[in-house]
Order: sequence, then structure tokens, then C-alpha cells
Amino acid sequence: ETYFCADDKCNGYGAEFTLTPPVTTMTTTQTTTTLSKAITTPMTTITTTIMTTTTTKTAFQCYECSGADCGREGAAVMMNCPKCMVQRNPQDETIIERRCCWWSCGPSNSVSTYNGLETYFCAADKCNGYGAEFALSPAGKTTTTTTTTTTTTAMQTSTSVTTPTTPATTITTTTIGITTTTTAEKTSFQCYDCSGQECGRDGSSALSNCPRCMVYRNPNDQTIIERRCCWWACGTSNTVSDYNGIETYFCAADKCNGYGSEFALGPPVTTTTTTKTTPSTFTTSISITSG
Repeated sequence: ETYFCADDKCNGYGAEFTLTPPVTTMTTTQTTTTLSKAITTPMTTITTTIMTTTTTKTAFQCYECSGADCGREGAAVMMNCPKCMVQRNPQDETIIERRCCWWSCGPSNSVSTYNGLETYFCAADKCNGYGAEFALSPAGKTTTTTTTTTTTTAMQTSTSVTTPTTPATTITTTTIGITTTTTAEKTSFQCYDCSGQECGRDGSSALSNCPRCMVYRNPNDQTIIERRCCWWACGTSNTVSDYNGIETYFCAADKCNGYGSEFALGPPVTTTTTTKTTPSTFTTSISITSG
């Protein structure tokens, strides 16, 4: 696939964005090496066999951030992700969201619908970095409207005064203005969007225009707290419910998912990993022939 142009240095930096996104290739190699060495003498024969197996990588580093500088070196990264993903912010599609996908991820190097959003999935370290968003459809325009209703009521009072010395009538008119202002209920909030020990305190990463804030435990290590902006299918405010298979607390106020909100969740589940080691066996065959 090739892009052509006709101008001085028109094939410089940026021209490559007219091409379709790069395809990240995940190569799974299983190598079995057999080495046979035979030493034969009139009296002794020794045969040795060595086998080597390479396993498939199933956990990756993924960018976990949003905005202009997200996806470049130095941006926030999440470890041990089953897959990486990229999607557009549903409130402002010019903002790119780069995330770790923990569950129900799509096939690697493909675009599919994930929780109602067009999402690109990949399986390699930091494969959701800058440039991966070009696999998505172009950004649409999103308009947010806040409605304020103002009602003005005018009340007119007429007073008639008649003096005994003159037949003239004086009319005094008083106008009283009553203004009633109705402000629409707030529907978007600032939410912490980070994880780890320092997340949820002043200075932590936060997103704006979130429909809800949420808090849940990292499914791979439940001692790690994830504080996120909830964009779709959010639970009722100030409740704990199941969200994509994970116990999640939802709230609707600026930075309400800060430090302390995790106490609404159940205690972390401790996982014990048992490693079983099987010793290798080395077999030597010796054949002795007497003369």
C-alpha cells in the first residue's frame, strides 16, 4: 500500500497517516530442538537427547491514559494486561482513550464493538500507543447542550384616587417583576482516572465530563484499586453493583471516587499461587560388549 504526492518533500512526517494502520503481528513460536549425540566404541554406546520448548506470551504492557500526550513514551502504563485497546471518548470523539482490556476483549489486531463503542484490540507491549487510533473511524462531532430556563412574570396593579375638589381621576400603575430561574441538573462530573496507591488524592489524574465515577478492584490483583470514569451502562449513584463481572461502586459528584470510596467494596480476595517443579530425567544407555 503506497501513498503518492506531487510537491516538495510532501512525503515527510505525517504523510504516513494516509495509510491504513500498521498490523501488529504476534508470532507464537514453539520450538522443539532435539540434539542427539552418539559415541560408539567397540565396548560402549552413549545417546543423549535434549528438548527445549518456548511458551506463548499472554500478558502485556498497555498505555492507560487519554488525551494529546497519551500513547507516547512517559505516558501511564498498566502491566499484565490480557490485551490492549483504543477507543474514542463518547463525549468528545477527538479524545483518544488508550486502555488495558481485562475481560471480554476482541480478537487481536481487529476492530469491534466493546460496551457500545468502536474499539481496536491488539496483543503486544504498548501496541495501543500513538498511531493505533487510525484503525478507528474518523471522529464525529459531539455537541453538549446545557439548558437554563428563565421565566419572568409581570404583575400590574391599578389604583384609582378621586379628589372631592376636582372631577379628574388620577391612576397610579405599579409593575412588579418576578423572575424565576430553573437550572438544569448537573449530569457530568470530574472523576479520578488512575490506579495504585497514590491514585485518588489531590494531583492524581482526572477526567472531565464523566456521566458517573466508579471504583473497583483490579481483577488480577485485588489489592490494587482502579478509579475510573464510567462512560456507559453505569450503575445507580451511591450503589455497588456488578459491572462487567466486577464488583463496582458508582457515584455522581466531582471526584467522588477519590481516596476512601473503595471502602464501599468488599474486602480483597487473596490468591495463593502454588508452583510444582518436576525434576528432569537424564537417561544414559551403556552397551558393553566383551571381546
